[in-house]
Amino acid sequence: MAVFAMATVCEAQKVTLKTNVPTLAYGAANLGVEFAIAPKWTLGAEGTAVVFNPYDSFYANGWMGTGEVRYYTCKAFNGHHFGLYGNAARFGKLVLGDGLISKLAAGGQTANGAENVKIASIGLSYGYYFKLGTHWAIDTTIGAGANYAGSRSDWAFGLGRFQVALGYRF
Repeated sequence: MAVFAMATVCEAQKVTLKTNVPTLAYGAANLGVEFAIAPKWTLGAEGTAVVFNPYDSFYANGWMGTGEVRYYTCKAFNGHHFGLYGNAARFGKLVLGDGLISKLAAGGQTANGAENVKIASIGLSYGYYFKLGTHWAIDTTIGAGANYAGSRSDWAFGLGRFQVALGYRF
């Protein structure tokens, strides 16, 4: 509650709404919000729901929620940033195949065909916030950490965050 209390003190120009563009390619609705909570710190949350999968080769129906706290090296919403993130997700079926992306997403293991999969991850991220003007920006982020998939009994290290988001700053 203390974090949300700090976020309500922020100025209007310290909030960004964004969508992760790569998720649109596999039929997922995605929306995120990021608040400046200090001159170099932000707090963000985003949600993704897979509502339509045109390829039948990635995720089938499901959702994912992500929370992240970021430190910007210059000032909030400008340039390089480092973060700590956490994900929680549930998918009806994972159809990733046995390729490199599948192994990265599953921490070096494959989860092809797994059903009713619950996923959790926590890790560190790095990214860059590109200003395109007064309000528009592109926010890139990649992160890795410990990942757990409910179809397995252990945690594994791997890619847990990838974002190329189009954002609008208020």
